[in-house]
Amino acid sequence: MTNSNWLDKSASRLTADIEQLREAVAAAAVTMESPGGEVAVTVGAGGAVTNLHLSALAMRLDRIALGSLIVSTVARATERVGEELVELTAGRGFTGAAHRAIPPAPAWGSIPPIAPRLPDPPESAATPPSGPEAAEVEERLRGLLDESRARLDRYAELERELAAATTTVRSDDRLVAVTVRAGGALVAVDIAPGAEEEGPQRMASAVLAALSYARSRASLAMADRVAEVVAGRIDVRAMVESAIDPTLLARIRGDQDQEEGR
Repeated sequence: MTNSNWLDKSASRLTADIEQLREAVAAAAVTMESPGGEVAVTVGAGGAVTNLHLSALAMRLDRIALGSLIVSTVARATERVGEELVELTAGRGFTGAAHRAIPPAPAWGSIPPIAPRLPDPPESAATPPSGPEAAEVEERLRGLLDESRARLDRYAELERELAAATTTVRSDDRLVAVTVRAGGALVAVDIAPGAEEEGPQRMASAVLAALSYARSRASLAMADRVAEVVAGRIDVRAMVESAIDPTLLARIRGDQDQEEGR
C-alpha cells in the first residue's frame, strides 16, 4: 500500500468516526423523573430541555415547591446527560464542560516571563541581531507578551461576568417566568399565582416555551460579550445564531429591535 492510499484510508476512517460521534452526541438524551413522579423532563446535548411533563400530582404542590422541583429535576437530567457525553467521547479530547458558559482562563503564572535579553544562539547559527536591531526585536516580543497578558485578563473578567449573569423571561401567557445562566442552565421557575388552574399540560408548555426563548437570548448575549474579547477573529454571533430555530431567532431579533427603539 502506498503512502497516499494509506493516508486516504486513514482520512476516510477518521471522517466516518467523527460523523458517527457527531450523530451520537446529537442524539444523546436523558429522561429523568422526580422522586414522587410529579415532574418528568428530557434533556439533550448541551442541556436543552426537549420535553417536560407535569402529572396531576404536580398540581397538588404549591407553586414555589413545584418551581423548585422542576429546576432540580432538570439539573439532575442535565448532569446525567453530561456524564453520558463524557463516556461517549472518552479519549477524544472532550472535557465534559457542558455546564460552563466558557472554558476557564489559563493561569498567567503558567506562562514563563520573557527573558531579560535574547538568548545566546549556538555557534553554528547565523549572526544574531545586535545593537538597535536587537532592542527592536526585544521590544516587539515584550509588546506581544503584554498583549497576551491583557487578553487573558479580559478573558478572566469575562468568565467572572458570565458566571454571575442571568436571563429571565416570562411566558407569553404570563403563567411562568424562568431564569437561566449564561450557559443556559435553568436556575429558577417562578409560577404565577393561580396558574395551576390552567392544568399541567398548559403549564408545562409555558415553561418549555419560556425556557427555549431564555436559553437562546442568554446564548446570544454571551456570544456578543465573547466577541468583544476575541476581537473579530471569529464571528461568534453567527455561530450561535446558526444553532437557533429560525422562527425563534426572528422573534428574538424583533424583540431586541423593539427594546432598543428601532
